[in-house]
Amino acid sequence: VKIMNKYLFLLIGFLLLTGCAEKKAESPKPKGTAEEIKIEEYFPQENKTYVYRGEGNEYAAFTEFFYQRTDSYLPSIVENGGTRILKIYKLTDKGIYQVYDRPEFYDEEIPPLAELEKQFNLVPLLIKPLQVEKSFNGFTISHTNAELLLPIGKVKNVVIIEQYDKENETIIRKYWAPGMGMVKQEFVSSEKNTEKFSVTSELEKIH
Repeated sequence: VKIMNKYLFLLIGFLLLTGCAEKKAESPKPKGTAEEIKIEEYFPQENKTYVYRGEGNEYAAFTEFFYQRTDSYLPSIVENGGTRILKIYKLTDKGIYQVYDRPEFYDEEIPPLAELEKQFNLVPLLIKPLQVEKSFNGFTISHTNAELLLPIGKVKNVVIIEQYDKENETIIRKYWAPGMGMVKQEFVSSEKNTEKFSVTSELEKIH
């Protein structure tokens, strides 16, 4: 309980940004170049529901429904059992961004994008060139061609981005796969003299 209280603020931020246990992800050595990887391949599918299996926290499991894409924008609704979040993503030739995020959204229909544009704020999620050691928004790309075995199956050419918080001794990792988008995320605390604590969400199915 004490550990949960200590990391509650960090976890809320992690889950809202959606959104291994104790050991680090095992991946092949980094390969691939920016020219070989197309950013648009990592954009989520439209008109699909993504179901994520979660461990470590009651809100780690969630679903995200992606609506019809409008130009470069893709709206979605995230439901994790604790809140319902309206999100809007944007794909450009430079990368994938989140431009809008409204927790506690319970309307039956999403507002027209034109009504929300004044509130848009570009938050980079995955930025070109997709190459190892590139950094953006506090994250650094650690792998560009990892392989993962997830509940949905084996996925290849996974881009892994990592964010280290030295002060709180925590790590956030996000995993992006071509043809799918974000397929896994994990939050790990590794403070000395305390039990390791992790929260993981993994893609289970798309329908």
